[in-house]
Order: sequence, then C-alpha cells, then structure tokens
Amino acid sequence: MLLGVGTPEMGEIYAKVFAKQHKEELHGKGVAVVVHSDDGMDEISTATKTHAWVVRGGEITERDFGPEDFGLPRHSLPTIESGIPGENSAKFRRLLAGEYKTDPSLVPLLDFVLMNSSVALFVCDRVADFKDGVSIAREAIETGRALELLDRYVRESHKDK
Repeated sequence: MLLGVGTPEMGEIYAKVFAKQHKEELHGKGVAVVVHSDDGMDEISTATKTHAWVVRGGEITERDFGPEDFGLPRHSLPTIESGIPGENSAKFRRLLAGEYKTDPSLVPLLDFVLMNSSVALFVCDRVADFKDGVSIAREAIETGRALELLDRYVRESHKDK
C-alpha cells in the first residue's frame, strides 16, 4: 500500500498501524509506504523532499527522498496544481496520450506521475529502486499501455451502470 497523509504525525501513526498488522499477518507480508512531503502534500512532491515511513515485515524504516532520487528534476508546486475534476481528468488523459512531448506544460505533471507510480511499483515489489520504477512507468506511458489500461478500467467500471 502507498498512502499519503496530510501531517507527519499521521504518517507515524499509520506506519505503526501497518507495522502491527504486518506483525500479526493481517495483511500478509507486503510493503506499505506512508508519505508526507515537506510542502504539506499527502503525496510525493516534485518540489521538495518527501518523508516516507517504509513498513516491511512489521518493521518501520524512515527515509527522505526528492525528485533527484528518481533521476528527475524539481518542479515548483504551481506547475502541478490541480483544477476541477473534469479538467484534471482531461489533463491526465492528454498526459497518457503522450501530449507532454509537444506541450511542455505537461512535463511537471508527467514527472509527478512517474515519481508516484515508481513508489507504487516499489510497494508491489516490481522494482528494487525508484529509478527503475520511473523507467517502467515511463515505458507504460510512451507505449500507450497506460492509456489502454485506463480506458479498459473506465469501460469496465461503467459496464453495470
């Protein structure tokens, strides 16, 4: 599980809960990563460092990382700020369709998605480090596989409605 929290205090609390669950094997032997960025986001930030509580085997390890640990540049928060849901959805779809190649304003959002996807891949034990996660996520976007999966998910989630 990858979970973002609004305060460092909540990060520590959630990490302790996950560690207890892992020790009691309530949720298997997976990995949980709880994150809170120095700019107050409950996600991994492209603008500053992010603090993480990594829970594995019932043990908590704390670490800080920044965009550089993913092989990516920093971007200011205003470059990734969201709008209303419809706008966000359209922008995300444009990003997955590869429009970041011709629209430089989408590059900070691309890096934001790559960083958060990388940690999700780490949590799923698909990659050993964040740079590998960025490579896999980038490949999924560049080949169109990410957009294909999104479209399939949307179709299936609306099938019974």
